[in-house]
Amino acid sequence: PAAAPAGPPWGSRATAAARSVSTRHAARMSTAWRRVQGGLRRPSIVSTRGCWATTTSCTAAQVPVAPEATVTLPGLGQVSSSWVAALWRLDGPLVVRDRLRVHVHHGTGDLAATLDVLRGAADERCVLARVRFDAPVFAFAGDRFVVRDWSATATIAGGLVLDAHPPRTGWRRREAGLRARAAAPDDAGAWIASAIRWQHAVLESELLADSRFSAGQTAAGLVPLIASRAVLRIDRPGQAAVLADAAWWTDLRRRAAELVTAHHAAHSEARGLPLAALRAALGKEVRSPLFDVLVAALAPDFLRAGEVLKRAAHQPALPASLARAGAQLRTALTKSPLDPPARKNLAPDAASRAALTFLLETGEAVEISEELILSAEAVDRAAEVVTAHLRQHGRATVSELKAALHSNRRIMVPLMEYFDRRKITRRQGDYRVVHEG
Repeated sequence: PAAAPAGPPWGSRATAAARSVSTRHAARMSTAWRRVQGGLRRPSIVSTRGCWATTTSCTAAQVPVAPEATVTLPGLGQVSSSWVAALWRLDGPLVVRDRLRVHVHHGTGDLAATLDVLRGAADERCVLARVRFDAPVFAFAGDRFVVRDWSATATIAGGLVLDAHPPRTGWRRREAGLRARAAAPDDAGAWIASAIRWQHAVLESELLADSRFSAGQTAAGLVPLIASRAVLRIDRPGQAAVLADAAWWTDLRRRAAELVTAHHAAHSEARGLPLAALRAALGKEVRSPLFDVLVAALAPDFLRAGEVLKRAAHQPALPASLARAGAQLRTALTKSPLDPPARKNLAPDAASRAALTFLLETGEAVEISEELILSAEAVDRAAEVVTAHLRQHGRATVSELKAALHSNRRIMVPLMEYFDRRKITRRQGDYRVVHEG
């Protein structure tokens, strides 16, 4: 994780020593790469103590490695500035205090850190603490380490990484899950249950990806949780399945359904609840792709219609407060189908604008341009007349089509541009022809 230096900066004696990599470090490096090639989820943690490391079991390369560096592969995790860990001392009570400065020995690394101790520990021989490092480190949940005092003369405790990437705040509220992990360090099921309880839902491909458990161990630990219906596996065609806490998922679906239903009751004229509003109401914990999975899971009772979600049986209807405005709009649009009032005159107030929005969303009216609204029936009739005229004559100007429709230029220019966009007609200079194909 640390940036590699351009070359050894330690002077001639150190440079000479660096060029002679010890047998012990070379053996560790070779073993790590053999494990990676053998298909394990994670390689060994390797520290070269500032030496030049050469690997021979992969593509030959000689690279400078910074002190306390970790050799790993892309996709196996990210560095972290803190862990949440269990600290043990088997030969007597564990005595630690908050904000204690310590040395953490992880692999061959000697890492400066500060302890944030969880108060009210039930077992004084096992204490939960957040370990805050002076510099980012790389580790997997399940790794073991040793804690020594700041003078590095006495061992304080042994440790187990329970969460290699804890949240900045709120980690203390995870105590039950953390203690379950500490009590069963080799039980993948216990670690999976706590991970899903904390995250609510996770992609199956990412489950315990930052831990020491192999893919096979994770899959085996998941089986009883799914069988007991504590965890739901939600399949997605062609994509990784989603694993969700069953109780949380059931409550989430209930909340989403109630939000849509409430929106229908308050806005009967709307097609449905905008997806953006639904996502915001459910909160940040419902991230993509989980939100899309949720919307799909609500079918068939709820359906997605463009960018809104609605009940399958919902039919938009103008509320009583807008009924009069809606009737006036329908009259204005049908009285002179191809010569209605301009939009600003058609909907001059808030009520008429709300009613007009309803007509547009339900398809009763069509927005031809910013200033022109026609009824859907008038648009369909005009398209039939224009198409028939063009098939009979081959091509026609706007003036000729205006005469065929008995309309005026204020209507015909934006209407023909609308037909061009809908690929009903195609413009050729001053003429229009039928859009074929």
